[in-house]
Amino acid sequence: MHDYFVIDSAQQPSYHKKLEHHGVSFRSLFLGFVEEELLDIAPLLVEIPSEDLSASSRIRAEITRIATSRPCVSLLKSKLDIDALACHLRQFHTVDLPEGRKMILRWYDTRILPVWWTLLEKAQQKEFCRGVMRWGYYDRFGDEINIELPDCDDSTISCPLSLSASQYDGLLGAAEPDVLISHLRNILRDELRGIPLRSLYPFVYDHLMAARNCGLEDFDDQAQYLLIALYTSGAFVENPIVKSRLEVHDSSHGISFGAWVENLPSSVWSTGKPLWEINKEKECGIVSQ
Repeated sequence: MHDYFVIDSAQQPSYHKKLEHHGVSFRSLFLGFVEEELLDIAPLLVEIPSEDLSASSRIRAEITRIATSRPCVSLLKSKLDIDALACHLRQFHTVDLPEGRKMILRWYDTRILPVWWTLLEKAQQKEFCRGVMRWGYYDRFGDEINIELPDCDDSTISCPLSLSASQYDGLLGAAEPDVLISHLRNILRDELRGIPLRSLYPFVYDHLMAARNCGLEDFDDQAQYLLIALYTSGAFVENPIVKSRLEVHDSSHGISFGAWVENLPSSVWSTGKPLWEINKEKECGIVSQ
């Protein structure tokens, strides 16, 4: 049995140089594709030394350190040697989409991996994890999660895997909260710096879903919705002016949500406290009355 980890070098650029320096065996999962020369940002399959306990401990400590700040590490246990396992995983570099299109699948980004896994049909799950006895990953919060693997049989399906329209839509939606958070942090750099991702992510996710339920599909409109939510900790939806707007699907309005927000009175923006103030109060043990 071999212990491996997969690292998304796009989030840890040039990690292969550190592995080469320490003589650790790895394989690029871009090998054989047009992206092959992009080794600095390639997903890497790395074998954890089993005989050198000192090297093994050093690598495991390094994995934990990286995973606490970047969602880019998966842990695998397999009977396959490194070349055979790398060959298997490369089959999922792309997926087939409806209407004959193809897409690179960044499953090694562990924000995408759990969504990808839940979207797969049972036969697709079996094909994806074939030869793997254990599959764990560190999520966006740095917590180690284990995937419950199905019992594999001799049946196989062809690769690249073919995704349905609903599976494709699910993958596209998986990254939206993280993209919005990155965008909002550029706008509210100082305000959001002190809010831990473990608190910020569910807040953004819930309000993004609420925005979409109101018909807001444009990124800029969603960002505006989230800005008001952050400035009021979500209380703005109780304001009568906002209520009357959101009760009607966005497609029925003659003006975009973003343009409408520009003319909102200050009373809407002061409906509730900003999320960063509430977060600071919680840290200080202050309970709002």
